Amino acid sequence: MFLYWDLVWKAPGGLVTLENHEATVRDQYYSVKHYARFTDPGYVRVGASSDTPELRASAFLSPNGRQLSVIALNTDMRTLVANVELGEYANTACRVVRTVYRPGRSEVWKELGELTQGPLVMPGRSVVTAVCQK
Repeated sequence: MFLYWDLVWKAPGGLVTLENHEATVRDQYYSVKHYARFTDPGYVRVGASSDTPELRASAFLSPNGRQLSVIALNTDMRTLVANVELGEYANTACRVVRTVYRPGRSEVWKELGELTQGPLVMPGRSVVTAVCQK
């Protein structure tokens, strides 16, 4: 379980800030969204790994085994190229969403289309979620 108390708060805190009755979604909201949007109760964390210490990966499998959600995080400032190996999900449709963190000018929740097995370019300080359906 992940619990984040600071969901909505007065500026400058929270995932969503409130100021003068106006809500502003902050970059931190998208960090949580990458992990929470495509995983539901009952999903199980499965093996995911990286040979590069700056590239972190997690994967979650749905209870019926029909959906695999892979989240990759580039903690470095430089662009990294990840070789994605999806195992038994290699020939399935995988939707990809990316957020690149740049204070004041982040690119948030950008749909990148379909992922195929092979290289995935990840700009510095970015997170990518791939959702594969059988």
